[in-house]
Amino acid sequence: MRRRVALTAGLAGLSALALGLVVGNSARAGDPDPKPVTRMTVRGLTDRATLTSICGTASNGGDFCGITDGRFVGKLPVEPRDVVRVRTRPGAGRVRAYLVRLRANDQIADWIDWNRRATEVKGSNGHRWRFRLPHRLEDANAIHLFVHYPGGAPYPGGYTVRQATYTSRVVHD
Repeated sequence: MRRRVALTAGLAGLSALALGLVVGNSARAGDPDPKPVTRMTVRGLTDRATLTSICGTASNGGDFCGITDGRFVGKLPVEPRDVVRVRTRPGAGRVRAYLVRLRANDQIADWIDWNRRATEVKGSNGHRWRFRLPHRLEDANAIHLFVHYPGGAPYPGGYTVRQATYTSRVVHD
């Protein structure tokens, strides 16, 4: 009888230790950068889109909007009619894509006459979206996304982001 009690207590202690390790590791595995993140993937190549503007609520309850000083790193190669896959963190409520032409200083010079509401991938809880590019890309050199976060997205400094825009440079023939 003592052996059974000791074995049961030992298993309970081991289970508690394992649960503590799992909970502890998941808390530590959190992203140190709480900003919303959006990635675009075309034909297996992925680019972390540059956060270009945000609107939301400050910690004091006031509304805010601001332009971020994002820097573009790479270029995503695209072709007409490509399917662009979008991943958002946290989950978004709506994603709308636009083709734009950026100036050399990364400011939007022209809005190309095309935009598309992205379709949410079923079962993704707002984390995965996709849309198809048009037959002609004109002289677009970037994809600009408007992302709406219905539940808000945490942002450093105690802000909650409700809407954000992201831009990825693209290259095509």
